[in-house]
Order: sequence, then C-alpha cells, then structure tokens
Amino acid sequence: MRRHKPKAAVSSAEFGLSRRNLLCKFTAAGAATMNLLVTGISNAEENTVAAERKSSRAPVPSGSYSRSSSLELSPGVRAGTSTIRTAEDAAARAVALAEEAGKQGTFAVGGLLVDESGRVIAEATNAVIRNDHLSDPTAHVERQLVDWLAHERRRGLSLSPRHVTIVSSLDPCAMCAGAILRSGMRVMIVAEDNFAGVHENLKPRHMPRELQAQAQRDMAFFGVQGKRPMPAQVAPMFASDVSAEHVAHSTEIFSASVREVQQKVGGGGSDAGPRTFEPAEGVFLNLREVAAPLGPLVEIGKGPLNIHEPASRPELMKLLAGDGSVLVDEDGNVIVASKGAETISRARTSVLEVIRAYTFIRRTIKDRFNIALPLQRYCSIVKRAAPSEPAKGLLELGATGSFLELQRPTNKLPAMGYMQRANLTRAQEFAASLPQLYHVIGITVGRVGGG
Repeated sequence: MRRHKPKAAVSSAEFGLSRRNLLCKFTAAGAATMNLLVTGISNAEENTVAAERKSSRAPVPSGSYSRSSSLELSPGVRAGTSTIRTAEDAAARAVALAEEAGKQGTFAVGGLLVDESGRVIAEATNAVIRNDHLSDPTAHVERQLVDWLAHERRRGLSLSPRHVTIVSSLDPCAMCAGAILRSGMRVMIVAEDNFAGVHENLKPRHMPRELQAQAQRDMAFFGVQGKRPMPAQVAPMFASDVSAEHVAHSTEIFSASVREVQQKVGGGGSDAGPRTFEPAEGVFLNLREVAAPLGPLVEIGKGPLNIHEPASRPELMKLLAGDGSVLVDEDGNVIVASKGAETISRARTSVLEVIRAYTFIRRTIKDRFNIALPLQRYCSIVKRAAPSEPAKGLLELGATGSFLELQRPTNKLPAMGYMQRANLTRAQEFAASLPQLYHVIGITVGRVGGG
C-alpha cells in the first residue's frame, strides 16, 4: 500500500518510502517450507495438532503440514539459518532480503524474525507479486511473519510473540502495524516511509491514538550515527547504530520497485474487467467451483444478492454473521464472502481472508472460464459493524488500502462499508488517522445497506 501519490505533492524519495505502506512489506522470500494456507483448520487437523503438541515439545516441520487450500498465507517466508550479533548485522540482512524481493518483481521489502538470543527464526520477502502476477495483496513481510509464527506455535514451536522481534527494511504500513500490534510482537525498522508508513518523524502518529503508546514501546527505528538517535529500550543486540548506507539503499530499492508493482496490483493492466458484476446463474456455478479449494471460510451466495435490496437481507446477514465480510461491486452486488480465522492468527480477520479469496477467484475464473470480474478498485468490502478494537480497525483499513493500491475511480460506496451504525464514528476516526497514501487511494468508511 504505499505507492500512489500526487506527483506535485510528494517527492520521489517520499513516494518510494510511501508505497510500502500500501504494500507494506509483504516480503515474499520463499515459504516453500512454511506452507501456510488460507483455509481454516478442520476438526481432524485440530486433533492432529493437539496430539503432536502433546507428544513432543519440538516444532513440527512446516512443510509436513498441508491442507487443501490453494492459498498460502506466508509464501515469502523461509526458515532462518543465521544468528544476529549486532544491529548492523540485522539491518544488512533485512536490506539484502529487500533487494532479493525487488529482483523477483515485487515490492522491495525484506525482513527477519529474530529471537532474544539473536537466532534468525525465519526470513521473509514481500510476496505480493509472484511469477509476474498479483498473488496476494496482503503478502507484506510483517503480516506474513505474524501469521507464520502463529502457525508454527500451533505446530508446537514454544516461542512467545513477546520474545521475538521482526526486523524490517521499511516502516510498516497500516495493515502490518495492525498485525504487529494485535500479535504482541515487536519490530525494528531500517528505513522511514513518509508517505505510507505509520510513523512521522519517528513517532507512530498515523494510527488510532489509543495505539500510539503501545506502538512507541514496540516499534522502533535503528539508530544512525549523527542522523537518527538510537532507541532507548531495545534488546542488547540492537543497541548500536547501523550505517546510513543501509537506510539509503533500502529507500532506493523500494522506490525503484513501486510504480511497476502498484500497476500490477491496482491497475489491472490489460485485464481491468467490467466495473460491475453480472450475477447470472451460470456465473455462480463457476464461482462456487473456483472457490471450492479455498475451504469452508470462503462462501459464494446461493444466488444474486445486493446490499441495497431488502429481499437480500436474510441471506446477507448469514454471510456477515460471526464478523464475516462480503466483497461487493460499486452497485452493491455481492460477489464473495468470507469468515475470519482469528483463533488461528490475530491477523486473519475476515477482511484479509476475503481479499485473498477474491484475488485468487478473480484470476482463476478468468483463466478457466474466461469470465472477467471487476477490478478490486471498483469494489468495496462490507461488514455488519465496524470493529471497536483500534488495532483491528487499523489492520482491516490498512489491508483494504493494500488491496486497492491505486486511487479508487468510484465513490458510489465507501471503500469499507458497515450495515449498522455501531462504532461507525470510531471507524471514521481510525480512517482519518491513516498515512497519506490511504487518503490518496480513497480509504473511506460509511454506512451502507440502508438499515
């Protein structure tokens, strides 16, 4: 989420740093060994995990744990093999991973997950773009690492989120900041992002005010001699300055990656598709077939539904039950719905699940049936009510920005709509606090559905 900025208002350096807020770091290093899938865990799998954790305290290899979903939650994550001794070591490795991500054609952001002894538990690269195509708009470095750790803890890894630190090459975007703060993890940051990052002058100002004290404690920038003060309370391995060259290089490679990637995410290229969804019966059959591999969290309606039509209300409320989300076109036609999996990971709310599902469905239904669905910038996400929890609001609004990536060409509906008035004023305050990029994109919230 970090990229679209008015040319006259923002410098190229700021834009580079900023784009990352939208894409916020989904580092796509390589998660072949960490096969995190988007579908929820079945009862049988829950029993298996419980039995495995009883029989051994040792973590079960991620690669041995597979499910039926076609989506990986952390495709850019791979096991770490090194040890960090100094802040310079950590910054150098994070920036090297960012450079790797840039060469893979995605946002040039990289990161590490480090325990208190300095052992690198995992490495990550942004994975928004894979094989030159949009893969997962939420696959930023930090979000991937949050979900990866949650998965590994369920597999038996005895490591608390409070005992690890994410090292990121770039200031987290709103989505990643929400994921970090919800998970209880900490982050050390190499380069600033004055357009899309949640910090301003090294202070976490672009987030709900209720979160700023926690963010001030758990999110910090490495010190740079003569340019940036070293944070007061950090682990001993981070209590030294990093070279200005690492900061400059992180900014440079990120900036170089932004424009092309943002177009692949939000521009649609030659596959912009229609502005609205045509809910014909045959299309629903194809949608259900394409969505089937995504597992029980993802749902396709039994027939045409529209958030403005009273007759759709009973079925719509079923889809929105349990804090579910639906994705609709600009006229309010429902395309896909999803529940969340927050008991598995605090970053797996229904908004992020429906974003990943629609990205997969839109690509797959075009490839298999030559059916074009609306580009996400013409769509909105709808929930029954806005979240009252500030970190969840930051996570979901930030993810919506990363999903859209470029300025919305429609204002028929807000980017995030809520059927009920509950917490609406707070949601509007959350949206107002977001970094500049999100205001350029048009991350608005409002009541929809008329009742």
